[in-house]
Amino acid sequence: MKKLLIAVALLAFVTAAHQARAQAADSSGWTPFALGLFYPVQVPDETYDVIGMRLNLIAGKNATVSGLDIGLVNLSSVAENSIQVGAFWNEVDGDMRGLQFSGLFNVVDGAALGLQAAFILNQSGKGTGDVMGGFQIGLINIAGDATGMQIGGLNVSQNIVGMQIGVINWANEMTGVQIGVINIIQDGPLPFFPVINAAF
Repeated sequence: MKKLLIAVALLAFVTAAHQARAQAADSSGWTPFALGLFYPVQVPDETYDVIGMRLNLIAGKNATVSGLDIGLVNLSSVAENSIQVGAFWNEVDGDMRGLQFSGLFNVVDGAALGLQAAFILNQSGKGTGDVMGGFQIGLINIAGDATGMQIGGLNVSQNIVGMQIGVINWANEMTGVQIGVINIIQDGPLPFFPVINAAF
């Protein structure tokens, strides 16, 4: 399992580096390193893309971060292509590709491809069309359209292809399996069924 996580992390990093070079060509400014004390007290300012590493002592915000993003609170206003580790909170206003680890919350307003792991909340997408592809692991997992797996106390998805494992699993539409105490697939053959529910 450890080797698999390392391989996924390396793949995410290589993919992020490739995408970062393409984005840098369109960017007004980029930097290989950023340091944030608390937003907006940071070097460089929030309009810069970071291709490399961002270290936020308390909180920092940049347009796009590609590489490694570490801090108490990590914010990106455009996209995140990185390994993001936040003690409290990670938030991306656009799309995220990579790994997000947080002590409390991971929030992605657009599509999330990779892994979101938080003790309290993982949220990706504001509705149908914003895809979560990969894994969400946390107490509460929320996704618009999802392809992959949600593992937690409460799992919610508008449309999921994959699996939900939790105490309460809810999907509007599903192609896959739910395992939990309460399993709801609103548009499924069995809208409610305890322990295990499925729709194909």
